[in-house]
Amino acid sequence: MTLVLAHVLAILSTLLSALFLLGVIRPRTLMAVARRILGASGIAGAVAARLVFAALLWFSAPVSATPGGFRVLATVMIVAAFSALVLGNDRTTRLVERMAGWRPVFVRIPIAVGLVVCVFMLWSVAPAIGGY
Repeated sequence: MTLVLAHVLAILSTLLSALFLLGVIRPRTLMAVARRILGASGIAGAVAARLVFAALLWFSAPVSATPGGFRVLATVMIVAAFSALVLGNDRTTRLVERMAGWRPVFVRIPIAVGLVVCVFMLWSVAPAIGGY
């Protein structure tokens, strides 16, 4: 079961990495995607995604190269999920709108951090799933 969850984490990390890479190259495009997602699912989608990642990280930790790091990331994801609930849809939408007004170089920084985290997750589970 743990290996299956590690495979799912690897797939989602790869997809999210591609999205973040797009955001580093074209930050305005990623901002438009974020607006559409917030408009369609509201904050519930963001909370659900964070909780899914938290569960995948926690249960994939034993087979990863960095089990302690995965547990820390899982905890951060849970805190982020509850923070999103506290912020609510209106505040989160205002934050996205405020970020849309930033210069592209400053928008790229948090996107690049997300890309690094996704690559770290993929690198950490790659040996367990036969990646190398």
